[in-house]
Amino acid sequence: MVKWLQLLISLLAVAAPLGGTAAGEDTATTKPSRLSPELKILRRFVGNWQGSTTGWTPRRFRGPLTTSCESILGGRFTLTKVMASNGNSCIWVSTYDGTLREYRKWRFGWRGVGQEAKGKWDDKTRTMTWRSDLGHGDTSVETVRYLEDNTVKWSVVTRDDSDDILLQMAGKYAPVKQLPKPKNKPMKLSAEDKVLDMFLGDWKTVSTTPKNSLNILAGAWTSTSSCVRAFGGPFLLETIKDSDGETALNIKTYDVWRQCYRMWWFTSEGYSGHDTLTWDAKAGTLMAQRATLFVATGITLYKLRRVDDDTLVWRTVIMHSDGNTTIQSYGKHTRTKKPAKKKSTDRPHHDDPHHIVYLIDRSGSMCDIFDAVKKEISNSVRNLQPVQDFHVIMFADGQSFEKKPMSLTPPTDENKIALLKFLVTVKAEGIANPIKGVNRAFDVLAKANKRPGKIIYLLTDGGFPDNKAVIAAIRARNAKKDVVIHTFLYGKKSPAAVKVMDQIAKENGGRYLYIDPDGRSD
Repeated sequence: MVKWLQLLISLLAVAAPLGGTAAGEDTATTKPSRLSPELKILRRFVGNWQGSTTGWTPRRFRGPLTTSCESILGGRFTLTKVMASNGNSCIWVSTYDGTLREYRKWRFGWRGVGQEAKGKWDDKTRTMTWRSDLGHGDTSVETVRYLEDNTVKWSVVTRDDSDDILLQMAGKYAPVKQLPKPKNKPMKLSAEDKVLDMFLGDWKTVSTTPKNSLNILAGAWTSTSSCVRAFGGPFLLETIKDSDGETALNIKTYDVWRQCYRMWWFTSEGYSGHDTLTWDAKAGTLMAQRATLFVATGITLYKLRRVDDDTLVWRTVIMHSDGNTTIQSYGKHTRTKKPAKKKSTDRPHHDDPHHIVYLIDRSGSMCDIFDAVKKEISNSVRNLQPVQDFHVIMFADGQSFEKKPMSLTPPTDENKIALLKFLVTVKAEGIANPIKGVNRAFDVLAKANKRPGKIIYLLTDGGFPDNKAVIAAIRARNAKKDVVIHTFLYGKKSPAAVKVMDQIAKENGGRYLYIDPDGRSD
């Protein structure tokens, strides 16, 4: 498999202009010089690190963060694993691209989205600056500064196309000899995620490339590989070693935003690349197609077919536009060890909901902070995944105000725009009485689909006219405890308000958070 990657990449590299790539191509690049000074910059972060992070947008928080970084694939790449205190995790793969003459980093988040950043090193300030285009006009800038005392300070700011801040975080790391054992947060995998289970376990691969007119890497090779899920999440990490000792890393996932399968690969020769794949459930095949730089108007086709639980066969073909094959390669994967079975559970994690109701106080006392609260809601909905749905209810005395339609809806662009229009029309007035809003929230969640994970976010700036009645109403509607309620208290921190909000959260499996007038949380 590694040999075939080299074949494919060498063809792409031959046709790519020096220092650039064809427009629209997610191409592999030629290998950098071995252990170049630029690669050694990345190795500064190799080791174990422990520190803290602070966030301001979209919500305020503080918490510990641990990071482990190792040099992989002969020093051509670094692999960084980041773990937050709540069990969320992500993976970074970083390198220096000798062809593009820039640093590159691929970030694989816990929820199944892969993003690429380009970096620039400032030797004078000992700072790496990473910039990402996240699509839809959103951009992200991350700075990582190496201090004289061997600690690291970092910050991340993400902005939308109007230059409004969507995400703002910062933190500091210090080196440690050993990290505490990570508490990986289990994730409920979707049906699309489970398709990739066919790759799990240990494998032996036999690859063949027949003689071709270019005489590039013709022959037969064997390789071994092992594939596991990263942190129990949606990403598969596959390590590969061929008979010549060369190694590679493949990362596969189902991208919930793009609604497709994606694969990234990195080799000990310094090559990297990315493909988008489609799954044909009836035929049991994964397929990819991309333009081929080596052959003008040509294409590269990749097809993998599941024969049975322990056998996969694949074929890659580079073709002219006239349909004639230029080069082909094919092979067979045979499983040598199945993955260990784990106990399955349908119990959702509180931080991984599928159905969300925002229950917001719109009483007159919220007037000074109401615009900030509405912006928080908008940012939160903006970050929802396509598999999730949401509803917004604004309560006070009398009738509650709800977005239309008055039901759970997916976070499509159309529904996000409708939410913004709704929020503009709502004013802070009246007295805070959430009981009607509470009942409506449970009515809405009762009609959710079968996906697990129901959550209510309850936001207010004080206690209620009858706290006992509110608690009793929630107990009556949530007797089975199948809905998690997180509570957020803004503004004044009266003892009565703290007590009722903390009690609601604790009795319903959620968390209580206080947001002070300056936007800080505790």
